[in-house]
Amino acid sequence: MVSTWISFLIASTFVVGAGIFIGRISGSIGERLGLGKAWAGAVLLSFATTLPELVSSVTVSLRGDTAMAIGGILGSIIFNLLILVIVDLIDPRPIYHRLSFSHVFVGLTGCMLLAVLCFGLMTGLVEKGILSSVDHIGFIGVPSLMIIGAYLLSQLLILQIAHDDASKSNEASNDEQAGNVSVFDKMKTSNLFLLYGGIVVVIFIAAYQLGVQAEKLASGYHLGATFAGATLLGIVTSLPEVTNAVTCARRRELDLVAGNVFGANAFVIVVIAIADFFYVKSSIFHSLNERDIISSVIMASIAIVMQGIVLGALISKNSNRIWRIGIASIFLAILYGISLFISYRFSSQL
Repeated sequence: MVSTWISFLIASTFVVGAGIFIGRISGSIGERLGLGKAWAGAVLLSFATTLPELVSSVTVSLRGDTAMAIGGILGSIIFNLLILVIVDLIDPRPIYHRLSFSHVFVGLTGCMLLAVLCFGLMTGLVEKGILSSVDHIGFIGVPSLMIIGAYLLSQLLILQIAHDDASKSNEASNDEQAGNVSVFDKMKTSNLFLLYGGIVVVIFIAAYQLGVQAEKLASGYHLGATFAGATLLGIVTSLPEVTNAVTCARRRELDLVAGNVFGANAFVIVVIAIADFFYVKSSIFHSLNERDIISSVIMASIAIVMQGIVLGALISKNSNRIWRIGIASIFLAILYGISLFISYRFSSQL
């Protein structure tokens, strides 16, 4: 078990290290393309930082542990929203009223995809009747196809919004940009893309090991699949988002942080659909037992509420704080604790 922990920690270290650099590279690419940091966070950065979830979920799905895969995805979504609480603690000023309004669409897309995910999970409870005959095509679940289609459509709209925002105004003044110049801003665009690809490869390899070692740890400590996924996979695979968020928060690049959180939470649901393609026995939503399904639906519902709280604070430009933390962040932290308690209680009764 000691060697498993060592391998797990080494893989986590590589994931963290990659997360430190990927944010700045993505932001620089977004500015070079004239699409801004909000788009860079929602697309480029979210793809790179979601690779651990993608690789680890597909890995454990191929091994047949679909409950851990879905638990890891939902745990990652909820933990990503907790990252905003961490940023709120780091930044001495309120954060939500300083975020770009363009994040609202990406956040709503994530809520919609979570709702489709809940539908897919509930079809797994239906053994007979009309749903059992129309909710999958071959071994691919219809909810998975709906998720992929809705995500691709949303990406086209996000690109259009990014173009519109870039044409209306610059994201930062010349003085602010001068104070935030990094070595990546001085590199050629082609070199930036090569560096981005190299870091993506590092994340890919490390994430594969995370999935393998997390499964061994869950088995060794007899942890429930959903709870193990929400903790071991959900938290560790979100490490790139954490390291990137802390780095960007110190530079006050809040749009890059929020874009990463909302973009990752949308793309990570697509990861479940991708895992469904690799789980050839049946639809992935039919592979969970009743307790794991109920636990997952509750966690997905909590994620929708948490994301709704953030969007509400963003739209209302809420800046109310208690001591050094925003009211919205307090609710996020409480709901995160509730989600872990629920997943643990369901797992402990297996």
